Amino acid sequence: MKDTMSHKDTMSNLERDLAVAPDHLDTQWREQPTLFMTYSLLSSQARTRVMGLEEDMKALRSELILEAKNRGEDVLGMGVKPTDQACEAYYRSSPKYRALKDRWLHASQDANALDGAVFAFHQRKAALEAMVQLHGQNYFSSPQEPGNLPPE
Repeated sequence: MKDTMSHKDTMSNLERDLAVAPDHLDTQWREQPTLFMTYSLLSSQARTRVMGLEEDMKALRSELILEAKNRGEDVLGMGVKPTDQACEAYYRSSPKYRALKDRWLHASQDANALDGAVFAFHQRKAALEAMVQLHGQNYFSSPQEPGNLPPE
């Protein structure tokens, strides 16, 4: 399955999409459901990609074990019997299996990051709700001194 956005693009967009600006609460409220759904779909696609790679790894594992059992010493080495341990070592050390496992690890990392993004949009919604309450209390109507100034 081809991504519509790269991981790097998604993560840089995420920072922008999660930002909350008090001066644009109305537009951010309108965008919230769409952004939430966008990242939910990306998370779902990432989970589906992980599950597909897991199935690919199981199939490749089976192929390599059968190869080791059927071809024995030809693939395992002279004097090596096709025991369960030898067959497991064969598939785990296979370059094809290791490459597929690496793809699975990266896909899992992406899926976990996107799960975190979906959770962050729950947090964003709560932040927007709180800011709307503050706005209703005229919190943003008077100038505020920044709270991060060093003492003089």
